[in-house]
Amino acid sequence: MERTNERAAEAVRHDRTVETTGTATVSAVPDLVVLRLAVQVSDEHVDGALRRAGALMGAVHAALRDAGVPGQRLRTDGVGVHPGYDGSGQPRGYQSTQGVSVVLAPDDQVEAALTAALAVAGDALAVLGLEQALVDPLALAPSARARAVEGARVKATHFADLVGARLGPVRWELEHP
Repeated sequence: MERTNERAAEAVRHDRTVETTGTATVSAVPDLVVLRLAVQVSDEHVDGALRRAGALMGAVHAALRDAGVPGQRLRTDGVGVHPGYDGSGQPRGYQSTQGVSVVLAPDDQVEAALTAALAVAGDALAVLGLEQALVDPLALAPSARARAVEGARVKATHFADLVGARLGPVRWELEHP
C-alpha cells in the first residue's frame, strides 16, 4: 500500500511541474583583432624549404615588431612541409609554410601590420584570415544567464496561468554551454 501512495504522490508532483527552457543572446563590441598570416616558400630540399620559410617568417616577425606590434602578440600558428608538384603532376622540390597570428587591439593599425609583413615577404605572404574577438568572452555570461532565466520564468508563468496554477520555487536549473 505504501508503494502505491508513493507512486501516486510522485504522479501528482509530476503533474504539478512546469519545465521550460530559456535562451539568450548577448553581444559586445570586439576588443581584439586577430590577423592570421603565413609565408610559403619552395626549395629543392626539405631542409632548404624549412630554413627559407623560417628565415622569412623571422623577417616578418621583425617587421611586425618594427611596426609597433609587441612580440608577445605574435603566436606561431603552424609549420608544415610537403612535396611540391609541377603543372603535370611531377614532383618538384618541397614547399614549406609557416603561420603566425597577430593579436591587435581594434585601434591598432591592421593595415600597417599587413604593409610591414608584405614589405619583407612579398608574394610569399598569404593572408589566411582576419577575425574580431573578445579579450574576455566569459564576462558576458552573467548577462546571458540572467536573460535566459528571465525568459524561462516568463514562459513558465504563462504556462501556469493557462492551467490556472501558480508557480512555486525553482527546483533545479541546468546550464548547457
